[in-house]
Amino acid sequence: MNSKLTVQDSQRLLFTTEHRAIWLVAIIGLSLSLAALWLIRQQLAAKQQLDFEWVAHNRIRALNHGIDNGLLAVTMVHDFYAASEDVGPEEFRVFSRSLLGRYQGIEKLAWVSRTTGPDHKNVLGEPNRFKSELESAKPSHAFRLDNAGEHSGYFTLTNIASDGADDFHLDSNPLFIPMLQQALDSGAMAASGRVDFHSEEKGAEYGFMASLPVYRRDSATQTQAKSRDQLLGFVVGLFRISELVNASISLLEPRGVEILLLDDSAAPDQRYLYFYNSRLAPRSTESVNYQDWLNRPEESKVWEEIRIADRKWQIVCGQTDIFRTAEAFQESPWVVLITGLLFTMLMSFTLVRIKENAQERLAMQLQLVEREELFRQMTETVDEVFWATTADAERLLYLSPAYERMFGTRSSHNEQQGLIILDAVPPPDNERLMDALRKIRQEHVTTELVHRVNRTDGTTRWVRTQGFPVDDENGQIHRIVGFIEDITEKKLAEEALRESEAKLRDMFQQSPDIIMTVDKRGKILLMNRSVPEVPAERAVGRNSLALMPHEFRKWFRRALKKVFRKGITRQFEYSADDGIYWEGRIVPIRADGPVTAAMVIATDVTEKRNLEFQALRNARLASIGVLSAGVAHEINNPNNAILFNASLVSRAWNDILPILSEYYEDHGDFALGGLAYSDTRDTFPRLLSEITRNSERITRIVQNLKHMARQDTGRLAENVDVQQVLEATLMILHNQIQKYTDVCSLNVPDGLPAVKGNSQQLEQVFINVLLNALQSLPERTKGIFISAGLSKDEQNLEIKIQDEGRGISKRDLGHLTEPFFTTRTESDGTGLGLSISRSIMEKHQGNLLFESELGKGTTVTIKIPAISSG
Repeated sequence: MNSKLTVQDSQRLLFTTEHRAIWLVAIIGLSLSLAALWLIRQQLAAKQQLDFEWVAHNRIRALNHGIDNGLLAVTMVHDFYAASEDVGPEEFRVFSRSLLGRYQGIEKLAWVSRTTGPDHKNVLGEPNRFKSELESAKPSHAFRLDNAGEHSGYFTLTNIASDGADDFHLDSNPLFIPMLQQALDSGAMAASGRVDFHSEEKGAEYGFMASLPVYRRDSATQTQAKSRDQLLGFVVGLFRISELVNASISLLEPRGVEILLLDDSAAPDQRYLYFYNSRLAPRSTESVNYQDWLNRPEESKVWEEIRIADRKWQIVCGQTDIFRTAEAFQESPWVVLITGLLFTMLMSFTLVRIKENAQERLAMQLQLVEREELFRQMTETVDEVFWATTADAERLLYLSPAYERMFGTRSSHNEQQGLIILDAVPPPDNERLMDALRKIRQEHVTTELVHRVNRTDGTTRWVRTQGFPVDDENGQIHRIVGFIEDITEKKLAEEALRESEAKLRDMFQQSPDIIMTVDKRGKILLMNRSVPEVPAERAVGRNSLALMPHEFRKWFRRALKKVFRKGITRQFEYSADDGIYWEGRIVPIRADGPVTAAMVIATDVTEKRNLEFQALRNARLASIGVLSAGVAHEINNPNNAILFNASLVSRAWNDILPILSEYYEDHGDFALGGLAYSDTRDTFPRLLSEITRNSERITRIVQNLKHMARQDTGRLAENVDVQQVLEATLMILHNQIQKYTDVCSLNVPDGLPAVKGNSQQLEQVFINVLLNALQSLPERTKGIFISAGLSKDEQNLEIKIQDEGRGISKRDLGHLTEPFFTTRTESDGTGLGLSISRSIMEKHQGNLLFESELGKGTTVTIKIPAISSG
């Protein structure tokens, strides 16, 4: 019984001991765990504070470095101007754009140049070479700074380089001029208070400006002489604090730290500059409530003062509730080790492995979700249609929602459906699209196709479809993907542009004027027509002066310079060596700025000039005709007296001759009028006969003059005697015939039939042909032979005028009756005589025929229908 109890007691005791041991182990493990937990919490709290201070100082250093980089851009522009005082706007723009692209947070870089006054002269009193740059930059006005040296302290905002929308005007900000005055007084970089960038989208947002004076270099020492008289201007930078802070902090790991920027140099209500929200726990703190944030005792703060040019800033870093810090066990290794060995030795490895696996799975899941979300956003928001098919291009795997907007119909997105995108493609383009898909599958290449699609509303759109092969790990096509882009507007615009360009090119090339565009040096940029000197396609790139006459080039060069300098249009006219007259103008071509090119338009006005000359000549001839009628009347009266008196003297001579003869026989020879009677007896009758004959000749000339002066009615109903017209023509051209030749014959048989027409017009034809024949004679011994007769069929009267002149080449023979064509440009030939003669003969249903041989002469045959005797 006792032994039995002993065993039971032993078992009970063993059971109790095991439980006690379990409880003891549990109590010891729990105690150690609690102790370790307390120690670790204390250590973590201390370590967290140290870590927060380190992180805060790290962010302050990064922020200070970012602001210094922004100010460094101002210093680099300062060095650029100091190294080369002659910096143009293009050089400033290129250099500043490189800095804007390199350093974030810089809104603008500007150059404020010094002038002697509102007239924009430089510090030496000479005209400012930046005046045109001022005008191109459209400055507001020149402003003045006090204590700027011996010269007037006027300054002008000259060059501006901006990294964004140019909606902030530096010189209109009230802090701008005081900041420049501060930089001028200190001779170093000066910064402004906060600048408001308030916008409806972002709300209140601040920045600041910084300026640095630039002085002229001493030519002897090559160092800057910081005398106010040597001041060239200021480099000004405009900075957006939010971008400076974000650019500096974004590269750091998010740790749950907030940052407040304060300007200690500003008034209390102007101290707030920017509050940086933690990326882990963002919350809003503005200028109206930042004191509440500063006064929270439960949040640790780290303060540090930095210098921004001549101003003091405070950077305050605050710790959020979720501040991330590293668990460090260095100060209690044995407690952590014993607690870990007693409490987590068995589970630590398993938990670590589980944690690692869970983290890997979570990271993969997050990455997959993020990619799926990104792909969904991309495919659902862009206008292009994304699609994917199987490798055989027979089954559609994916079709983005943009398909509904582009094609006007819904897609069920059923993976079992076929290529529904082919349903909207017209048959000709449908086959081309299938061929493109087969080409992707067979040739393993990317293809692109422009085709039409028919929307459900009946409209047709132009799209560009591009497909890409997607390979698997074995290099085989796994699927085909691509996109469809709507290019209707682009295609219509291209077609309209091509049509417009074609019309403009046709108008430009078919213009009767010569049009060319030239640069300021006269180099041809474009030309519409070829000229005898050079074809149009070879004229581009050459100097336009080479196409001008030598005596015209000097004027053209001066006129071209004036057109580019003043932007005015110049008119000109000149005559070429070939007798062609040109009129034109030089027109400036500009966009919004200065003249970039000039258009030279030259018009051939030769015909106009010749018509003007001919009109003047006809007016003179008409005046001569009127004058000849008056002269003929005045000559006719004394000539009638001469003719009457000559007849009277002749009869008196015949009556007195027997008396004189009887006296001669009785008394011998005697003087009569200073001559011996024996000589006068035979000479006097001859003199009287000559007076009568010349008086009658004067009468005929007067009659011809009256005939020429008589107004031509233009009627062609006269019966014209060709012989009389030819004789009148020779009488009119008597002096010209005496001038050019000693040989001129007229052979017209009697009894020739008359012709129906206008005697004055036919006389004009004979005069024109005879004048041409006379002027072609090389010497007086050469003659002209005129004959008339019936043609072989006796239907026409043929008048032939044959000369022994120089002759006409075969090349010119076919152009004789063309208007203004002449081979006598050196003797003021108009080229209208034979053209008018041809038109007269056409009215008379006749024609002109020419036969010529160089060096032997020319024969002109005038054929006129004769009046039938029957």
